[in-house]
Amino acid sequence: VSSERENGATIYEAAVQTNLELELSDRGKLLTTEIAIPVAALPSAVTRALVSKGAISEAEVMITDSGVVFEVEVGNTEITVDASGKILQQVEEVDEPGDDED
Repeated sequence: VSSERENGATIYEAAVQTNLELELSDRGKLLTTEIAIPVAALPSAVTRALVSKGAISEAEVMITDSGVVFEVEVGNTEITVDASGKILQQVEEVDEPGDDED
C-alpha cells in the first residue's frame, strides 16, 4: 500500500500480484479501479486513435465515478483515451532512481 497527494487530498493505492489496482481516499472511498487487460482487448476506436503514436506495450481499463477510460503505454508515454478514441491526456513518464515498479 502506498499513498500520494492528488489535488490536495491523500490517495491510498493498493496493488497485489494481480491485474487489479484500487485507489482509495483517506476516508476509504473507492476512487479508481484499474484492471490490466491484453492490448488486443482494447476497443478498435482506441487502437485506431493511437496507431500513429507507436506500439502499445501495456493497457488498463480505468473505472471511476465519471466513467470508463483506457490507459495505455506507448514508449515512455502514458496516454488516457475514452472508448470513442478521444485522447484525454498524455503524460511522459520519467523513471526515478529506485522505481522498479515496471
